[in-house]
Amino acid sequence: LHTNVGDITLVLYNDTPLHRDNFLNNVLEGCYDGKTFNRVIADFVVQCGEEELEDVIPAEICYPKHFHKRGALAMGRCTDDAEKLLRSSRYQFYISWGNVADKKRIARAKQLMRERSYGRCEMNKACEQYYAGNPGLPSLDGSYTVFGEVKSGMEIVERIQAMPTDSLDRPLDDVLILSTS
Repeated sequence: LHTNVGDITLVLYNDTPLHRDNFLNNVLEGCYDGKTFNRVIADFVVQCGEEELEDVIPAEICYPKHFHKRGALAMGRCTDDAEKLLRSSRYQFYISWGNVADKKRIARAKQLMRERSYGRCEMNKACEQYYAGNPGLPSLDGSYTVFGEVKSGMEIVERIQAMPTDSLDRPLDDVLILSTS
């Protein structure tokens, strides 16, 4: 991602082929060129793309193999999920940030994981130990498809996630994706 504040290089996972191929297709079609990171929440995520309720892809959640460590690349989830299918938005992606979790935050993340995954996922010990010593977003695990990660440019993600935002979490200064390649 070539942005107006620097470059972010991503690695996509082969065991999430629907998401990998969808993202690559979006890149080839120029879907993100000229778009902004339109939702930025300090210590949480930087996100690009609007949700299109009718344009979704099936979930490919590979937890605990892929989880929301700092720098994880994931697709936003369709909020209209009456069937509890955890479908992803075709265009909305985010990069996770997060912080190291204390015991209280890990306990809350375990509860949220059960709720948000509709009982399909439970936090495993390895991820619990990871989050106790490393930054990430354990509360999102099991309910969003992580399909890649930042290979280089975490300093750019850090700069973006620390930007001042308005009441809708939009950066006051646009962070523009100039091009993708």
